[in-house]
Amino acid sequence: MKNLKVKTIRFLIILTSITLLLSCATKKAILPTPLYQSDSFDATIIDNILILPTVDLRLNKEAKLKKLDKWVHSFAAMQLKRRKYKYTIIEDRSIVENITEEDLDDLNTEFLKNLYSSHNRWVLLMALHDVKHKLTFGSTGNAEISSFLIDMNSGIVLWRDKGIGEFGQGGLVGMSLAGASAGFAIKNAAHNSLVSLPYSW
Repeated sequence: MKNLKVKTIRFLIILTSITLLLSCATKKAILPTPLYQSDSFDATIIDNILILPTVDLRLNKEAKLKKLDKWVHSFAAMQLKRRKYKYTIIEDRSIVENITEEDLDDLNTEFLKNLYSSHNRWVLLMALHDVKHKLTFGSTGNAEISSFLIDMNSGIVLWRDKGIGEFGQGGLVGMSLAGASAGFAIKNAAHNSLVSLPYSW
């Protein structure tokens, strides 16, 4: 009887260990493929990532997004923390005010090297391309964000991806959330733009 209990406990310990190993392996294996990832990307050497203010590339900026950085930074920080990266949030919006869609479409070494002057080597740049929200009998929101991880020493984009965010809620509850639907969509897009970023371990 005693031997049976010992064997059962051993079996459970082995089973638990295997489950944990598989869960870790699965977590890494199920990451989607990013739009681009450099062959030189080595996540283990990244010590601290600067999260720059969010580039606002909307064609129509009449609707002010005063909480844009708050929305994007909170989800960027959550994703980096989950992936075991250290990070620092930069709030000076003057850094990104003159960045255009063309700059991000044709990323070159000189542009990247002059992007931000800092002793930190690693920079995360995120750009909002568009956000829309609509009020019906409910409310919907849609947003699109691109993310770039940059090695400032070499001026190389190590990784980049894009995320689409959607929000929808019907009925009176949705109508009451109409003003917040754009924010929910932006948060969703920020999260989705980083899901393919490799873990640092």
